Amino acid sequence: MKSNVPDAAQRHQAQFGTDLEQHTRIICLSQRNDGILMWAHYADRHKGFVVGFRSELLRRNHPHSEFLKVHYGLQRPLVPYPYVAPPDKDQLITAVSQKSLEWKYEEEWRLLINVTYLRKDQDPTNTNLYLPIPPEAIDQVIFGSRCSDPLVTRIDAALESTPGFNRVRRFKGRLDPKLFRILVEKL
Repeated sequence: MKSNVPDAAQRHQAQFGTDLEQHTRIICLSQRNDGILMWAHYADRHKGFVVGFRSELLRRNHPHSEFLKVHYGLQRPLVPYPYVAPPDKDQLITAVSQKSLEWKYEEEWRLLINVTYLRKDQDPTNTNLYLPIPPEAIDQVIFGSRCSDPLVTRIDAALESTPGFNRVRRFKGRLDPKLFRILVEKL
Protein backbone atom coordinates (compact mmCIF):
# COMPACT_ATOMS: atom_id res chain seq x y z
CA MET A 1 0.00 0.00 0.00
CA LYS A 2 1.40 3.38 -1.04
CA SER A 3 1.53 6.18 1.52
CA ASN A 4 -0.02 9.53 0.64
CA VAL A 5 2.15 11.42 3.13
CA PRO A 6 4.79 12.55 0.58
CA ASP A 7 2.06 13.67 -1.83
CA ALA A 8 0.24 15.56 0.92
CA ALA A 9 3.49 17.21 2.04
CA GLN A 10 4.26 18.25 -1.53
CA ARG A 11 0.75 19.68 -1.97
CA HIS A 12 1.13 21.52 1.34
CA GLN A 13 4.48 23.01 0.27
CA ALA A 14 3.04 24.00 -3.12
CA GLN A 15 0.03 25.70 -1.51
CA PHE A 16 2.32 27.55 0.90
CA GLY A 17 4.38 28.78 -2.06
CA THR A 18 1.26 29.91 -3.91
CA ASP A 19 -0.05 31.79 -0.87
CA LEU A 20 3.36 33.38 -0.32
CA GLU A 21 3.54 34.53 -3.94
CA GLN A 22 0.07 36.09 -3.81
CA HIS A 23 0.81 38.25 -0.78
CA THR A 24 4.56 38.85 -0.55
CA ARG A 25 7.52 39.81 -2.69
CA ILE A 26 11.12 39.10 -1.76
CA ILE A 27 13.98 41.38 -2.70
CA CYS A 28 17.36 39.67 -2.40
CA LEU A 29 20.37 41.74 -1.40
CA SER A 30 23.97 40.96 -0.52
CA GLN A 31 26.49 42.38 1.91
CA ARG A 32 29.18 41.73 -0.71
CA ASN A 33 30.02 43.65 -3.85
CA ASP A 34 33.10 41.67 -4.86
CA GLY A 35 31.95 38.06 -5.22
CA ILE A 36 33.18 36.56 -8.50
CA LEU A 37 30.37 33.99 -8.62
CA MET A 38 27.71 36.61 -7.98
CA TRP A 39 29.08 38.84 -10.75
CA ALA A 40 29.12 35.85 -13.09
CA HIS A 41 25.60 34.66 -12.21
CA TYR A 42 23.64 37.80 -11.43
CA ALA A 43 25.41 40.48 -13.48
CA ASP A 44 25.51 38.74 -16.87
CA ARG A 45 29.08 37.46 -16.62
CA HIS A 46 30.49 40.76 -15.32
CA LYS A 47 28.75 42.79 -18.08
CA GLY A 48 26.07 44.24 -15.81
CA PHE A 49 26.07 46.53 -12.81
CA VAL A 50 25.21 46.48 -9.12
CA VAL A 51 23.25 49.08 -7.20
CA GLY A 52 24.43 49.64 -3.63
CA PHE A 53 21.81 50.73 -1.11
CA ARG A 54 21.98 52.37 2.28
CA SER A 55 20.13 49.68 4.22
CA GLU A 56 19.15 51.97 7.10
CA LEU A 57 17.28 54.24 4.65
CA LEU A 58 15.55 51.29 3.00
CA ARG A 59 14.41 50.16 6.45
CA ARG A 60 13.25 53.63 7.43
CA ASN A 61 11.29 54.07 4.18
CA HIS A 62 9.69 50.63 4.43
CA PRO A 63 8.80 50.14 8.11
CA HIS A 64 6.10 47.63 7.15
CA SER A 65 8.69 45.27 5.64
CA GLU A 66 10.96 42.64 7.18
CA PHE A 67 14.74 42.60 6.69
CA LEU A 68 16.03 39.09 7.22
CA LYS A 69 19.56 37.80 7.32
CA VAL A 70 19.66 34.51 5.44
CA HIS A 71 20.90 31.51 7.42
CA TYR A 72 22.69 28.68 5.66
CA GLY A 73 22.44 25.04 6.59
CA LEU A 74 22.01 21.47 5.43
CA GLN A 75 18.30 20.97 6.15
CA ARG A 76 15.39 22.52 4.32
CA PRO A 77 13.10 24.60 6.51
CA LEU A 78 9.95 22.85 7.61
CA VAL A 79 6.71 24.68 7.02
CA PRO A 80 4.41 24.00 9.99
CA TYR A 81 1.22 22.15 9.20
CA PRO A 82 -1.52 23.20 9.13
CA TYR A 83 -1.17 26.88 8.47
CA VAL A 84 -3.76 29.52 7.81
CA ALA A 85 -3.49 31.17 4.40
CA PRO A 86 -1.86 33.59 3.97
CA PRO A 87 1.16 32.27 5.89
CA ASP A 88 1.66 33.85 9.30
CA LYS A 89 4.77 35.92 9.93
CA ASP A 90 6.76 33.23 11.75
CA GLN A 91 6.07 30.65 9.05
CA LEU A 92 7.05 33.12 6.38
CA ILE A 93 10.30 34.08 8.10
CA THR A 94 11.23 30.43 8.61
CA ALA A 95 10.50 29.55 5.00
CA VAL A 96 12.37 32.40 3.34
CA SER A 97 15.35 33.02 5.59
CA GLN A 98 17.14 29.70 5.06
CA LYS A 99 19.22 28.39 2.16
CA SER A 100 21.67 25.61 1.44
CA LEU A 101 25.23 25.98 2.73
CA GLU A 102 26.36 26.10 -0.89
CA TRP A 103 24.98 29.64 -1.18
CA LYS A 104 26.84 30.99 1.85
CA TYR A 105 29.22 33.04 -0.31
CA GLU A 106 26.31 35.37 -1.13
CA GLU A 107 26.01 36.74 2.43
CA GLU A 108 22.40 37.43 1.57
CA TRP A 109 19.75 39.57 3.19
CA ARG A 110 16.13 39.49 2.12
CA LEU A 111 13.57 42.23 2.20
CA LEU A 112 10.04 40.84 2.53
CA ILE A 113 7.30 43.21 1.59
CA ASN A 114 3.54 42.82 1.26
CA VAL A 115 2.34 43.48 -2.28
CA THR A 116 0.01 46.23 -1.05
CA TYR A 117 3.09 48.43 -0.40
CA LEU A 118 4.44 48.04 -3.92
CA ARG A 119 3.70 50.39 -6.79
CA LYS A 120 2.06 49.29 -10.03
CA ASP A 121 3.20 50.51 -13.42
CA GLN A 122 1.12 53.25 -15.04
CA ASP A 123 0.77 51.03 -18.10
CA PRO A 124 -2.17 48.70 -17.32
CA THR A 125 -0.69 45.97 -19.55
CA ASN A 126 2.44 45.83 -17.37
CA THR A 127 1.79 43.60 -14.36
CA ASN A 128 5.16 44.24 -12.69
CA LEU A 129 5.25 45.66 -9.18
CA TYR A 130 7.88 48.16 -8.07
CA LEU A 131 9.42 48.99 -4.72
CA PRO A 132 9.52 52.77 -4.23
CA ILE A 133 13.12 53.64 -3.38
CA PRO A 134 13.99 57.21 -2.42
CA PRO A 135 17.06 58.63 -4.20
CA GLU A 136 18.96 59.05 -0.93
CA ALA A 137 18.78 55.28 -0.32
CA ILE A 138 20.89 54.61 -3.42
CA ASP A 139 24.52 54.96 -2.41
CA GLN A 140 26.54 53.60 -5.32
CA VAL A 141 26.63 51.91 -8.70
CA ILE A 142 29.34 49.37 -9.46
CA PHE A 143 29.91 48.50 -13.10
CA GLY A 144 31.11 45.00 -13.93
CA SER A 145 34.60 44.43 -15.29
CA ARG A 146 33.12 43.66 -18.72
CA CYS A 147 30.39 46.33 -18.65
CA SER A 148 30.29 48.10 -22.03
CA ASP A 149 31.35 51.73 -22.30
CA PRO A 150 27.98 52.74 -23.84
CA LEU A 151 26.12 51.26 -20.84
CA VAL A 152 28.44 53.00 -18.36
CA THR A 153 27.96 56.29 -20.24
CA ARG A 154 24.17 55.90 -20.35
CA ILE A 155 23.87 55.13 -16.62
CA ASP A 156 26.32 57.87 -15.70
CA ALA A 157 24.33 60.40 -17.77
CA ALA A 158 21.07 59.27 -16.15
CA LEU A 159 22.56 59.68 -12.67
CA GLU A 160 23.93 63.13 -13.48
CA SER A 161 20.70 64.41 -15.04
CA THR A 162 18.23 63.04 -12.48
CA PRO A 163 17.66 65.22 -9.41
CA GLY A 164 18.94 63.55 -6.25
CA PHE A 165 21.12 61.01 -8.07
CA ASN A 166 24.18 63.03 -9.09
CA ARG A 167 25.77 62.31 -5.66
CA VAL A 168 25.64 58.51 -6.24
CA ARG A 169 29.18 57.13 -6.13
CA ARG A 170 30.42 55.17 -9.16
CA PHE A 171 32.83 52.25 -9.13
CA LYS A 172 34.18 49.74 -11.61
CA GLY A 173 34.95 46.11 -10.88
CA ARG A 174 38.25 44.73 -12.13
CA LEU A 175 39.47 41.15 -12.06
CA ASP A 176 42.56 40.86 -9.90
CA PRO A 177 45.38 39.61 -12.17
CA LYS A 178 46.91 37.43 -9.43
CA LEU A 179 44.07 36.31 -7.16
CA PHE A 180 40.57 34.99 -7.73
CA ARG A 181 38.79 38.14 -6.64
CA ILE A 182 37.20 41.36 -7.84
CA LEU A 183 38.80 44.69 -7.09
CA VAL A 184 36.23 47.49 -6.79
CA GLU A 185 37.76 50.82 -7.77
CA LYS A 186 36.31 54.34 -7.73
CA LEU A 187 35.69 55.91 -11.13
